[in-house]
Amino acid sequence: MLALPAAAAGLHDPFDTTGMAPLKPSPQLSARVGDAPCANTLPATVLTAIDTVDLALCNNPQTREIWATARVQAALVGVAQSAWLPDLDARASVARNFVESRNYNQNTAALTLSWLVFDFGQRSANIENARQLLSAAAATQNATVQSLFLSALQAYYTAQATRAAVVSTTEAERAAREGFAAAESRYKVGAGTPADRLLAQTALSQATLNRIKAEGEARNALGVLANVMGFDAQQKITLDEIPRSLPETTYQSDVDALIEEARNRRPDLKSAEAQLKAAEASVDVARAQGRPTVSLSTGPNPGRMFPT
Repeated sequence: MLALPAAAAGLHDPFDTTGMAPLKPSPQLSARVGDAPCANTLPATVLTAIDTVDLALCNNPQTREIWATARVQAALVGVAQSAWLPDLDARASVARNFVESRNYNQNTAALTLSWLVFDFGQRSANIENARQLLSAAAATQNATVQSLFLSALQAYYTAQATRAAVVSTTEAERAAREGFAAAESRYKVGAGTPADRLLAQTALSQATLNRIKAEGEARNALGVLANVMGFDAQQKITLDEIPRSLPETTYQSDVDALIEEARNRRPDLKSAEAQLKAAEASVDVARAQGRPTVSLSTGPNPGRMFPT
């Protein structure tokens, strides 16, 4: 049997479900729409914060999973919409019959066009359920992207902070070394006490320990940053230079405005709301399934026998 929606025959995506799916996860959406490739190697120049986020979103398997889930749900919306189209059924059969001393061939062909006219809202409820699940999938993708975005930025700026700590502790060690040299000189000429020399030596040892500890934390931070971007921890990474000047005073007000907007547009709440509406639509589907439906069907059903 051949059963195809009449209006959809020969069309790849008659309901444009591809356009329903959300955009590919990426911080630079204009560079990732369509078939633009996703970055999977470190840039030849220094690594910036945007590069970190781009690599993290491109290489993290969660982004590919949630995007594929959203595309599947968009396709299910098209499946639900196809219930409004008529169906064209074509059947053909050939049989050879033997009756007493005679035999003959029997050819049967049938072409039926059927269209479901009324079903007490079952199709509409199915479409609403699929659309709300698509909204939930899009909101879940948004929440996942935001979480990965935040993790990438935290790893990047943690690496920057530990690198600055190495610079600071190195400078502190240099100052402690100069202080110990001065105390050593005063002790040799009799102008200093052994206690002063011991205190300066202790300060130098502590400064050296702090510098070694900061270097270890910086290496660990770079390893975490490499893992967030999908690379091995031993990957060589060159970070961008730390800005010398502080941001303008308007920067904090912009951050506050973004935080307030995020509270009003939380994707997890949108996802939960869409899941609730999808469940309500499922209730409507269950109610409609227990009621009768009205269908129309027409078409010839000839059967011809050819004696031999």
